[in-house]
Amino acid sequence: MKRAQGTASVLMLGESLMHEAIGVMGVDTALTIDNVEPLFDRLHVPDPQLASQMCPVRLPDGTAQVWVLPEYAHHDQARALVLALAQLGMSIAKPSRQIVPPARLGELNRGLRHGKTTQAVLRVAASTPKHVLVTLLDDLITWALKADASDIHLTVRHAQPYADVAFSINGGCFRPAHFRMLSTEVVLELLAVSWMTVQGGNGAVFDVTCEQQGRFERTIGGDVVGLRWASLVIQGGVSVCWRLLNRVCWQVAPSLDELGYDPTQYAAMLRATHGHGGLVVFAGLVGSGKSTSLAALMKLIPTTRKIITLEDPVEYVIDNALQCPVAGFDAQAVTGQLASKLKTIKRSAAHDVLIGELRDTLGGQAVVDLVLAGTNVYTTVHASSALQILTRLSSDLIGVPESLLVMPGFIKLLVYQVLLKQLCTACSQSASDWLASADGLPDQPQSLLSDKLEWLERLAQVTNGNWQDWRFRNHAGCAACQRHEDSHGTGYRDRLLIAEMIEPAALPGFYPALAGRSLWQQVASWQLAAGTQASELTGYLPVVNAAQVHLNQGLIDPLDYVLRFAPVLTESV
Repeated sequence: MKRAQGTASVLMLGESLMHEAIGVMGVDTALTIDNVEPLFDRLHVPDPQLASQMCPVRLPDGTAQVWVLPEYAHHDQARALVLALAQLGMSIAKPSRQIVPPARLGELNRGLRHGKTTQAVLRVAASTPKHVLVTLLDDLITWALKADASDIHLTVRHAQPYADVAFSINGGCFRPAHFRMLSTEVVLELLAVSWMTVQGGNGAVFDVTCEQQGRFERTIGGDVVGLRWASLVIQGGVSVCWRLLNRVCWQVAPSLDELGYDPTQYAAMLRATHGHGGLVVFAGLVGSGKSTSLAALMKLIPTTRKIITLEDPVEYVIDNALQCPVAGFDAQAVTGQLASKLKTIKRSAAHDVLIGELRDTLGGQAVVDLVLAGTNVYTTVHASSALQILTRLSSDLIGVPESLLVMPGFIKLLVYQVLLKQLCTACSQSASDWLASADGLPDQPQSLLSDKLEWLERLAQVTNGNWQDWRFRNHAGCAACQRHEDSHGTGYRDRLLIAEMIEPAALPGFYPALAGRSLWQQVASWQLAAGTQASELTGYLPVVNAAQVHLNQGLIDPLDYVLRFAPVLTESV
């Protein structure tokens, strides 16, 4: 009889759940994760993903309730959890489902109990209006765009009262005073709210205990700005990096002429798009514009050819290509998805295939299969020179056989590029003005005139230049280059793209030098001789030599040249 009554009660509860109003946890609610008990273990729920969407809890008065994110409040799973609690004989609270902020649900399901710290985080986070957080988010992105920053870094440590907010600008990390007093609590809530808009991310809520990746967008000043999210768990907290994708994302990429390639390099890149079967690889540091250059190159391919791309994420719309985003960041899921797409691509009769980045042996195998099948393949890798792309490709991480890399026709073009800060031509200083100024050397902030003169002479010998022709940054700037929001950008006008290229078919000494010799040994030999008369690679101009040309033209600061290329300035030079 009691069993029948219990079953009847559960059935009645199920009917009432269809019409029951769902509660919303107010910003002043006193409940914290320290005075409620998560009940997932009692229910033996097999789906771990469910915990990032909702969680059954026992309230201080002994009743049970389901805490749930807004978008899942009316799902059948939320009602099923309430019924499961009733079947355990627990008294169900009114309302049975309570909408809670993402930060509170995340803390609850992670079981984090940091005493006063956790309670303070939740209390402040819950009291921060969402529109304030959205305004802060847009403020960060707007500042980054004005300063031409490539990344926004948000680092929070639970034991620290303030978050560390930094921006990557021209290869360095800068912390503007405007964002130095953002509290840890507010930034945690900002991250939780921002994560709710992430596409293709792992997890429904922001989680400080695991690495998360994804992509989201904001509209700033009428432009759609894409941001790539990557979070890293650190000691005592988490650090999140937002990479700003080009603000003309979803528009066409700039042309190679606009990017700054010279006519000889343009011709080599155009030749690389011709014919059938061959590999084109771009390399460079993070933020050096590899993806932009690659997208610009794809624009040169005629519409009579079929182009397919695999990108993570899609940064530019390439009108003449079928673009395939690789969504999701679970390692096994991505590998399976990528393998499936690659298999399909090989059967799709594509003439040209772009693979966003080569990271592992799966990508290496795909390159080999596609090139040998007569497909042109375009991709990027992380390497420190055009020559070292060869050793990167043949490494165990990617695994392209050396025998193929030295086979004529397999590699069409190797490109390594850097972006250097270009001086403002309206206010840059002459060498004599710099000598008279209080500006010091990189390793000697307070430098004597004699030290500066000696440094100039030694650098001039290394670069085969005349230091009297050089120009230096004016830290005060002028009307054309002053950036009040970013003093680090004052004195510069733009960025210079400098690239080095290896086109094996155009270098008579390339294949003979590799015959019967280890690829790694030959690359090391070429690297040592690069840019000298002893080099067998006639016509190969390393970026350091190209930078010297711009240095002697007065376009880049000698101090920036030294910091980027780190030449050895010995007394014996």
